[in-house]
Amino acid sequence: MEHVAGFPVVTSDDAPPPPAVLERAQALGSSIIRAADAREQIVDDLKLDKQFSLPGANWRPAQGNDYWLLFRLMRSLRWEQIRELRLRCGVFTGHLLTDLPTVAGMSSVAPIKPNFYRDWDRSYVKASTVHWHFLADEMPEDLLFQPPLVLGECGWRVGEKLVSPDVVSMQEYINLMYEAGIFEHCCSNPRVLEIGGGYGGLALALQRILKPRQYVICDLPESLLMSGLYLFFAQQVPVRLLQETDGSADENAGELLLVPNYLFGRLAGEFDLIVNTLSMSEMTAHQASTYGAGLSRLLHPRGLFYEQNYDNRHIGFIYCKEYLAPHFAFEVDLSTSTKYPLTHGIPHVRSHFKFDRRNPMEFAGAAPR
Repeated sequence: MEHVAGFPVVTSDDAPPPPAVLERAQALGSSIIRAADAREQIVDDLKLDKQFSLPGANWRPAQGNDYWLLFRLMRSLRWEQIRELRLRCGVFTGHLLTDLPTVAGMSSVAPIKPNFYRDWDRSYVKASTVHWHFLADEMPEDLLFQPPLVLGECGWRVGEKLVSPDVVSMQEYINLMYEAGIFEHCCSNPRVLEIGGGYGGLALALQRILKPRQYVICDLPESLLMSGLYLFFAQQVPVRLLQETDGSADENAGELLLVPNYLFGRLAGEFDLIVNTLSMSEMTAHQASTYGAGLSRLLHPRGLFYEQNYDNRHIGFIYCKEYLAPHFAFEVDLSTSTKYPLTHGIPHVRSHFKFDRRNPMEFAGAAPR
């Protein structure tokens, strides 16, 4: 067994799944690719808001944009590409697991070298392990994020646990929500909506922790291709894509529902928990504001909206909190009292009632908007 910085290296098995399983995954992928390719026609036919529906800001189509190059590679839906999905998710996580540490300019579509882990920086591995211990050592066992070894997942073993920069990132989100009392507040089988699901890691974590009656990811179709394929192989809950011919996306027990961003208006009912990490400050102001108004409508009167985002104005984008705050009566800034280091922006909890993180089961009553 190979070691790095004294820790055993762990990589996933590249063996293909049974043909019938791969065919189902490819069918899901094909439907998502169609949702991307037909987007402009669907937006025109349904008379949807183009400024909201079409990719903008950090996600706009542009020459050399790594995000679009990755989508072009993965849309082949060949097993040779699907099996490497987790090694190519740096556009979502900031970490290319093939190159640690990851520096600006590295490509998500570059050929993957055999035994790439031999080039991992030892000091970086040790620092990530220290960070993981700080987050994980006092957490209950069932709140430790441990992804399955599928689609290129890799890292190193610390005792019996898999550690990588992506594991550390997911653990940060989990710790902050746990510390804030969000899991306790949500109780059992909540309905959960995530805006911008990335590769699907947080969805996997929250499904295991909360066991929601429905988990919805609303995202650009190009991103849904990554999260949809990952979650198809990483967990057992049925994965379905909402299409433009479907009616309103109301609750359906037990499923994981993928919603193209331009069909956001089809979401109905109420959600007990809404989550966004990082991506809202990478949108346009109009997109963030439109999401804010829609999420306010969809949030249960005693539901919670957890978002953790950077201020991206210094790089020409927005600070999404300016556009979200007007739509919610109450907010709690978790950065003022957390004991954990914040490496993925400032976390806030937004709601329509006065949420007391010290007594998460107590309510001050629904607040006027």
